[in-house]
Amino acid sequence: MSEEDIEKYFDKIPRVEAAAYNSSQRDFRTGCLSGTRDYLLSAVHEWVQRPTPPLFWLNGLAGTGKTTIAHSVAEYYDERKQLGASFFFSRDQQDRRDTRQVISTIAYQLGKAYPEVEGLIATAIKNHNPLHSNSQTQLRRLIIEPLSSLPHQRSLPTVIVIDALDESDDHTAASNIVELLATELPRTPLPLKFFVTSRPEKDLRSRFLAETVSSETQTLILHDIDVGIVQKDIKLFLQVRLTGIAKKHRDVIPQKPSKWPTEAEVDALTERAGGLFIFASTVVGFLDESSFLAPQRLSSILNEKVTASSSNLNPYAMLDKLYYQILDFMLHAGPHPIEDTADMFRRVVGTILFLRQPASCDDLIALLNTNVKGALMHLHSVIKVPKEDEGTQTIEIFHKSFHDYLTDPARCTNHHLFIDPPVHHGIIADSCLNVMIHSLESFLSTSIYIGDLPDFDKAPPFLHYACSEWTEHGLMCLHDDKLLDLAQIFFSTTSLNWIMYLALTDQWLSGFMRPIEQAAQLGLVWSPFLSISLQHLGGSLSSRPGANRDYLQCRKVIQSSSFASILAVGIPPADPGCYFACAFADILSPFSMISFPEINDRRMWNFFELEWLEIASVCARPGSPAETAYYHILGCITFHQCHFELSVSWFQRALPVDVPDHGHSFEVLRDMVAARCNGARLYQDFLDDMWHLPLWVVDSYIRTLQRVGVCRADVLFTLGNLYWMRFQLVDNTPNPEDIDISIQHLQNAANASPQNFLRCASLQNLGYSLCMRYEFYGSPADIDAAEQCLRESEAQCDPKDAESVNSLPRDLGYAMYKSFKLRGQFEDIAKSIWYLTMFLTRHTALEVRTERHNSEVGRDRDEAYDALRKLERNNPGAGAEIWRCCHNPKIPLEVEILKRMTVALSCSSDEANSGLRI
Repeated sequence: MSEEDIEKYFDKIPRVEAAAYNSSQRDFRTGCLSGTRDYLLSAVHEWVQRPTPPLFWLNGLAGTGKTTIAHSVAEYYDERKQLGASFFFSRDQQDRRDTRQVISTIAYQLGKAYPEVEGLIATAIKNHNPLHSNSQTQLRRLIIEPLSSLPHQRSLPTVIVIDALDESDDHTAASNIVELLATELPRTPLPLKFFVTSRPEKDLRSRFLAETVSSETQTLILHDIDVGIVQKDIKLFLQVRLTGIAKKHRDVIPQKPSKWPTEAEVDALTERAGGLFIFASTVVGFLDESSFLAPQRLSSILNEKVTASSSNLNPYAMLDKLYYQILDFMLHAGPHPIEDTADMFRRVVGTILFLRQPASCDDLIALLNTNVKGALMHLHSVIKVPKEDEGTQTIEIFHKSFHDYLTDPARCTNHHLFIDPPVHHGIIADSCLNVMIHSLESFLSTSIYIGDLPDFDKAPPFLHYACSEWTEHGLMCLHDDKLLDLAQIFFSTTSLNWIMYLALTDQWLSGFMRPIEQAAQLGLVWSPFLSISLQHLGGSLSSRPGANRDYLQCRKVIQSSSFASILAVGIPPADPGCYFACAFADILSPFSMISFPEINDRRMWNFFELEWLEIASVCARPGSPAETAYYHILGCITFHQCHFELSVSWFQRALPVDVPDHGHSFEVLRDMVAARCNGARLYQDFLDDMWHLPLWVVDSYIRTLQRVGVCRADVLFTLGNLYWMRFQLVDNTPNPEDIDISIQHLQNAANASPQNFLRCASLQNLGYSLCMRYEFYGSPADIDAAEQCLRESEAQCDPKDAESVNSLPRDLGYAMYKSFKLRGQFEDIAKSIWYLTMFLTRHTALEVRTERHNSEVGRDRDEAYDALRKLERNNPGAGAEIWRCCHNPKIPLEVEILKRMTVALSCSSDEANSGLRI
């Protein structure tokens, strides 16, 4: 492969850039202090040198230093060119807690670490495309096979570090990765070594202890290491760090008459750490930020009494006491009342804990509309707060144990400090809704409503977070009256802009469905106003003026995907009539009054994955309006995809013939008839069982529609279709009155419709009926009127939309040729050739079933050419002149055909005959 191809395919690998041990998002993390953890690191180095086992599991309680050790291991082997990759999980960042990109990220880093591997991985992607395969396939194709294909195998082991596997969002998936490594790695002679750290969570512990995995794993439990070894390391850490603090603040921390800290103070602090490095690290941070108060704070920590029983029962007892002292100092440090300080603390720190991805100080200020830095002024020992000139750097807690302490009522017993997760998810949802209500429209309106798409790269991060994640918080929060009132304002004023933002920022809609579906799930709790608001959305989306075609196209994607997904989760309607579902079906309907021509662009409908909607339809209560709505939407989508057989099947399920006046049965009936007629016309197979309806069913449908009333264009349109069907039924003698009524209804539908797709469809179907009447009764006025219908419909529709499944040109071609035989007018031959050519040009890419009809059309066109050539032989130049008189100079294809004919006529007679065959 060329270097360009290698780069092209290799760059397709999905990866998490921030997961590497030395990424910029971990810039404040370091490895072990020199001289500490030597026993443990020696065990790791010894394991690396041995040929087996391929896995090393370092597990331990929170705060025992797993991540610091993992950082040291990664750094050590990176310096020696033996680090293949590293993935440091973090539940504070959404992409770093997702197990689905672990293998691909490791493969990407391996390619960057070893250039000779990069080309092999790129070749595997080109040949096998495993990027969307399961983890086992990715491990084999992207890692094992490329490394095995190296012409010169590496003699030194390659180390891959995976840290904090327990912080993934799916412990089952994380456990499966462990088993996959233990199963696949022993099958290859590659010197691959996976160093994994985690807490001893239940799922991970049981998987590591399983026989198939344990036999391939070396395990080391941090909290089982001899206490003396751990305390020695902690004491060294405290001595070095506290001595550094004394030197840093030597102008305010006197070293006489006694040195600070004393040996006894370091020993007492080491004892209180209880083997938890996080305790020692937090103490150091707490003392460092206090300047001259460091000696007093240290004394306060050492004077805090902890009973032996509580320490034995709770390994975090001392850490909890330390966290409490830090937070209690914060509560009393300022001039404000404790209640006010506590409220601000919970609001700010709770948001930091529960945001799905870290936010900068500036974004937190915008999201919460509060003094974030003021709330964090005395918390630098437990929270990483950027400096004044680092406004874009994210704010994060230093250690997960702080999160655990604040959210566990058994550990954090002070009600001022305890952060209740459901309550705080509600605070974040409230903040997100407020941000969207006050900022979203102004961001979009700067460009979108004047014809341009916004520059989404310039969207404020806090606004993007609010749009994409508020539903996650909404699903996990408590729903008080204040939040519900705010949500109602949002759905009635801002949700349209929200849906626009989601769809327009995600080109392929891959991340679009999740928040929409979650918003629909909220309706299970927040109804009835949610379903009412969604009705409002339907009307808003259909009536919003568009500035250009691109914007209209985006709106159609927004409409179709959002409303279908909302229906898929089955919101109970605000009333038993399921009217909101009717509104969604109308928007997707093939011939809705509110449709634009753009909705007939077949490419747009390929966005849909229907499996989830089919599952929803099966799960719905049989005979319920929701089930009808699901089937109706499925029928509409497959109609627009030109899968008419499947469309008819869905519509039949949606139309309960034994339940009169069921839900929105008229709309289903209308669309089912449209699907049957389109399929029958396309395949010229009206009497096939797929398209055929018994006469009594057609009469029943006609009576149903006549009761609805004939003032609506879609009712007139459907009646016209039904009478067209009735005229052709095999068990019914063709009645001239049926085709006359069909023509009358379709003409009225075209006159009553605005300039939209329904009018185009009415004109096209009117043309079909006129051709049918001409076929039976031979009135030249009908064929001329049918031709006029085609020209009018195509003049109103965009050419790309008019070319979808319009079979009228074929019928006109047949009719014109028959007209030539009856009237002997050679102008009819030219028109016949043109219309048959138009049909063939537009339908060469359609389904296999149409090939037979295409060949028949081709034979009919050849007959028309033969007739025109006979005219040429008897009267040279007359054929081209006839064509010139009847072609449309505004249609490029007609101009091209005329040009070919003119060139052909200047050649010899034989050459002309072959040229006329196009």
